[in-house]
Amino acid sequence: MNERPLPASLPPEPEQATQAELFALLARQTVLYTAGDSSSVPVEVAEELLRSIVFTLSLGGNAGGAAARLAAGQHALALLMEDCDRLLRGLAETPPPRTNQAYHDTLASMTGYRKRYDRLFFAHVVPADIDYPLAWAVEEQIQGICYLKEYLRRMALENRLLRLFGASETEALLAGCGPDPDAMSLNLYEPVAAAALALTLLHEDPAPLHVTAEGRAALLRRFTAHDGGALNHALAAAADTLADRYALNEPEDRAYLRRAALALAPRINAALSAGRLDGVFPSPCVTRQSFRRSGWTAPPCRTKRCAH
Repeated sequence: MNERPLPASLPPEPEQATQAELFALLARQTVLYTAGDSSSVPVEVAEELLRSIVFTLSLGGNAGGAAARLAAGQHALALLMEDCDRLLRGLAETPPPRTNQAYHDTLASMTGYRKRYDRLFFAHVVPADIDYPLAWAVEEQIQGICYLKEYLRRMALENRLLRLFGASETEALLAGCGPDPDAMSLNLYEPVAAAALALTLLHEDPAPLHVTAEGRAALLRRFTAHDGGALNHALAAAADTLADRYALNEPEDRAYLRRAALALAPRINAALSAGRLDGVFPSPCVTRQSFRRSGWTAPPCRTKRCAH
């Protein structure tokens, strides 16, 4: 295999590995990848093998030679896979009260990640098709199984909040977000958190997840009187109050909720110019299906904007 400069598109080489060491590892991995049949592969494959080596070395610590650090990184990857298995079991055992197609498809794909993940040769590749958007997206620079673990961690964190609210209330709220919330690539955490935060600001019970027109009008008056700093302070305080109410005591839960609250600020400011908060805090829409399950006495929504 002819030695050549590292492609510019590769991640920065780790400080603990020289270019010569990387090429030696690449030569060894190439032989293993081809099962000893060849010492060369197409350039595109070589680049991916090298990306995998750089990523794996980043997990292998600083002790020993490059080959030892690569082996240590591969061991770390195996442990991360076990972490993902535990997170997946937890998600299966504690689902949110309501999901949608994007959530279901993404979880199904992640559940089968072991069949797709090649930690020896393509460790940097995320081993799942992820269509469900998180409220706080995983940073793109995180790679491979590290990305999957962080995604699963955040999904589990979001589900902890979602499980605090009833299925009928959640379904009605999501139905108010669009004509077909099941088909939409809609994050479930954001609308639930927004409704719960709005009701907290109104000093009302968050459990119904129902912000009325009167409630939106009251919030509109309050937000109009705020400057940017006061709005952020009010939203952050509401997040802390909501976390206290439901005993969300883990720092990561509280930080995530605070982030979701502060993310509402630009949307609120944009809505203030229109004088309406419907797009930020939509009203629930009781579908015929949720109406039958809930036992509510109110009839299903029949407003012109609702397709249910």
